[in-house]
Amino acid sequence: MTVTYPPLFSRDSKGKILVWNVEVNNTGTQVDIKMSYGEFNGALALKWKRDIKGKNIGKSNETYPFEQAQRMAESMVNRRIDQGYVQFSEFETPSFEYLQENVPFIKTDASGATKPMKCQQYYRSKKNWVDPTGQLWDDRKYFYLANPYADKEDGAIITKFPCIGQPKINGVRATIQLIEGKVKILSKEGKEYNIPHILDYFNMNIDMFEVDNPEGEDFNIVFDGELYIHGELLQDIGSAVKKVSLMTQRVVFILFDLAIPDIRQEVRWNMLKEYKAHFDQTINCPIQLIRAFKVMNDAQAQSITDLFIKEGYEGSIFRQFTNKYSFGGRPTTITKLKRCISREFKIVDVIPQDVDPTQGLYVCTTNEGKRFKVTPKGTEAFKREVLDSRSSIIGKNLTVDFYEWTRDNLPFHVLNNTIRDYE
Repeated sequence: MTVTYPPLFSRDSKGKILVWNVEVNNTGTQVDIKMSYGEFNGALALKWKRDIKGKNIGKSNETYPFEQAQRMAESMVNRRIDQGYVQFSEFETPSFEYLQENVPFIKTDASGATKPMKCQQYYRSKKNWVDPTGQLWDDRKYFYLANPYADKEDGAIITKFPCIGQPKINGVRATIQLIEGKVKILSKEGKEYNIPHILDYFNMNIDMFEVDNPEGEDFNIVFDGELYIHGELLQDIGSAVKKVSLMTQRVVFILFDLAIPDIRQEVRWNMLKEYKAHFDQTINCPIQLIRAFKVMNDAQAQSITDLFIKEGYEGSIFRQFTNKYSFGGRPTTITKLKRCISREFKIVDVIPQDVDPTQGLYVCTTNEGKRFKVTPKGTEAFKREVLDSRSSIIGKNLTVDFYEWTRDNLPFHVLNNTIRDYE
């Protein structure tokens, strides 16, 4: 038995139509989820989640494998709709002409609110790369992250210079929009946040949303930034944002862009500087404009990143002067650069992954005896091998590269991991 869901459509950075499909297959012996993705009317890449298991076995809320797989597929569909994909349920397979006319260039969430632009990594990926000493790396970018001031190969850096450099804020991404006359603070997936003092500021200055456009119809500004408390952990900032508490009053909105179509970054930045004069008129204004510097080359990009980190920021953001706002997209014209932490942890167990029980998951422990899980880096075949080799892996050291520690002193935002066998 097969359950097929209506296809979802989006556009890539060049405006081409993309399609995403999912179906659940019950062969009678196992249940699989099949996904396909690619350019409409082109070759599609396939991905499988094999042998889905039921959950909560023996409990009142038990789900059987076929039911569980359908729930997972429905969740995937809803997540992509929130990411800006669209669905045309009245058509089994819409025509190319229909899609060209009806798939929007500006991505919105399920409620129709504008989605923010995201970053690419600073370094371009290159698999199975050999460094100048002859050591093989799973990806070239890991070498450069570990050796930021090393000479770079041509094409290794995505960022083009000169560009705008800004501190990378480790807060909660949000946009502030005027929707049907109401000011809303929205997450990147469209969830509404209640930050009373920030809402009050924009409600008292609601004319800030309006822009006169001499070339056409007037439009409303969408303010793009992060909800932030400098010096606090992301976990604590997230708690203050999601539920009003004493800490919520300390949250500020760090403004770093304006979501406006067809206007270059350089022009948007000049518009932002005009808003700063407005913010400066308010004592303890909860809206702050991000700092920005002109960066001429990689050496300056590395230096300014270290400077921002010393000041307590997460790293750097680099924006091309000619960059146009890519709604819900991840263009190469905006990149992020951070420094990673590298530590070794003992592997105390290898367990099956929930999403695919044939693949392994490392269970590691810190020096304080706290356990945490790490998904092996590598192909699906390698992850299956990890589970099959469980007995020989337990007890070995796992080198984990990650970006920060949690409040509980556990690795967070794991970037890479490798088993080190020392003689």
